[in-house]
Amino acid sequence: MSAKPSSKRGPSLLELCQRFRTREDCLKFLEKLRWPDGPVCPKCESTSISRLRKRDFFDCNRCYHQFSVTSGTIMHRSHLPLQKWILATALICNAKKGISAKQIERDLSVTYKTAWYLMHRIRRAMKEPGLRSRFIGIVEIDDCFVGGKAHGKRGRGAEKKTMVVGVRQRAGSVRAEIAADQKAKTLLQIVRRHVSMNAEMVCADDLSSYDILNKYYRPERVNHSKGEYARGEVHTNSMESFWNILKRGIIGSYHKVSVKYLPNYLREFTYRFSHTRNGNGVGLWQNILGNALVFYPNNQRQTK
Repeated sequence: MSAKPSSKRGPSLLELCQRFRTREDCLKFLEKLRWPDGPVCPKCESTSISRLRKRDFFDCNRCYHQFSVTSGTIMHRSHLPLQKWILATALICNAKKGISAKQIERDLSVTYKTAWYLMHRIRRAMKEPGLRSRFIGIVEIDDCFVGGKAHGKRGRGAEKKTMVVGVRQRAGSVRAEIAADQKAKTLLQIVRRHVSMNAEMVCADDLSSYDILNKYYRPERVNHSKGEYARGEVHTNSMESFWNILKRGIIGSYHKVSVKYLPNYLREFTYRFSHTRNGNGVGLWQNILGNALVFYPNNQRQTK
């Protein structure tokens, strides 16, 4: 019998271990998650399915394709026990500032290589299904630099760092992506991807590149260089609170993040931050596992 989650963020490891004691327990859960109305053939989408003697395999009665609940997913052909996939997902969800691969290695008794591979696969499942709508209402725009030490004023010495632009709907979800540079055109392209032109107000700081927002939005600016950080509803404090969590996670848990894999880490932090702030923290690990059963490795469907 499964216990109720002990926190708003999600179940504890003890509760999950009690719920998923065997491979059969994991399979039943994943099958219900992937096919709420019963198994569907991933090849011809037929619902006429027979279960083989081996409990974790199915046979399509139309095209005779054999498959399992993990076929074609990020868990495809993985030799790692399903219980460890579930536990790793929960550990990542419960860690507000991230958890390192070394910690996963110790907690799950796997090699560092396996832990690193496992975490990046799970991060790829931390994405919203379908097209995301653009933000409306009050939206905050801000940027930060991630990477090695850089000295001097904003933008100077930043060649050793990677610029990240963040967009957050006030009291709502957050999105972040790498920016190639600080040019106005580059920042505008990012903003227009995530913010509706019907947004009530767009808050930004005094970076001159944000001047271009005047052409498409109703911008309000705060002058950080003069010590101004809030003027009524005009501020970027909510976005900066996310940067604090991201930077603490990188410094405290990961220590160093390469540009190549930075998008994966941004996906992890934005997904976890957005869902927990929107009141969906308890089911966050289930949402990610549901995504893991839909999104395919290398964006290609693989068959068993």
